[in-house]
Amino acid sequence: MKEGSCALRNWLAECRWLECPLALRSTFAGQARQHPLIVLDALLKYASHQGQHPWPAWLFRPERGFGARLQQGQAYALRLLFPGCTDAAIGEEATAGLRAWLEGDRRHFSLDEAGALAVLSGADALSLLLDAEPDLASASGAVINVFTPIPFKSAEGWKGAATATWLGETLLRRAERLFGPMPQELREEALLAWKGLRLVPWFWDYEEHQHPSKSTGGTRYLNGFCGRLFLEGNLEPVLPLLALGARCNAGSRLSAGQGAFGVAIGEPALEADLFSEETWMRAWRRLARSTPCLPPDLPNGTFDRLLGMVLHGLLAKSLARMAPELERRWLESLPWLPADADIPVAVKLLLPAGDKAVLAALEHVTCLDRPGKADAPSATSAERC
Repeated sequence: MKEGSCALRNWLAECRWLECPLALRSTFAGQARQHPLIVLDALLKYASHQGQHPWPAWLFRPERGFGARLQQGQAYALRLLFPGCTDAAIGEEATAGLRAWLEGDRRHFSLDEAGALAVLSGADALSLLLDAEPDLASASGAVINVFTPIPFKSAEGWKGAATATWLGETLLRRAERLFGPMPQELREEALLAWKGLRLVPWFWDYEEHQHPSKSTGGTRYLNGFCGRLFLEGNLEPVLPLLALGARCNAGSRLSAGQGAFGVAIGEPALEADLFSEETWMRAWRRLARSTPCLPPDLPNGTFDRLLGMVLHGLLAKSLARMAPELERRWLESLPWLPADADIPVAVKLLLPAGDKAVLAALEHVTCLDRPGKADAPSATSAERC
């Protein structure tokens, strides 16, 4: 293990926080249109001032994605975090105060469950991650499933500007926001490890949710990117920060559980299903249902030529524009891809929207076609059409 990696682990081992697992059940939300994260954030903020003592600095982390609307009878599991706190009595008082407050009239939530409190450190977070994914330290790729919005802006206004270095920076910002500044030399060494990695960002999307604010009279926004990121390279030196983020979220916005994600071993971008004939046949049928000029089924014997044309069109236009390196890798993985001269002109003319066919397949493989997905901003929409 390199000296810089040891120093980072030692610094993170001194970062401690108290975790309080909770499950809050919605008891009256038949007509609710608000996003659960916004409602839960407001509820916890109000409850934090109702006990004998106000809560110290806190945030929460959802255990999974909650969907875009509050659901009646749904239990919402989360962990209430108190950064820098090692006194379990504070968590016990906060939990008891929350339960008592929710027993009042018109609270619309009940405290279903309060799990065992735990004081954790950055070292504990790494151990927990490696217990869940024992081979992660030696893996060459990881899937980062972002299930609450991470704010992200770039000069180009397009998600492709997200890089591994950006991910490292946003994790560092969260660590420093919660536990204080990292020594500058150590910070630079920690970020250097991320520069040798590659982030594939094409499978996450922008979400935006609005909620009228009663306290300010304006509109509150919950926005950012959710979905799957693929991180490639030597993961060992960056795992400590990834593990901390998997417990304490990412980014500088602490409210509303933003920036929550999970980490698992994965094959970055080049999933076998992307090269399955059945995957592309399903994608074709989905596209044909909304494109009158296309036959519902591919004629026998034309699959390789037609699929080759579709991929060729995507790689030549879409991926070359968005990710030249990914284009090269896909070409290397498709030995049966026909040369341009072998693709009949009639087949080329048959499908004027090659990008859409491939995007349909990608959405199926990466589960992006989830119900209720918010529309992307105009820059993203323009890139996808």
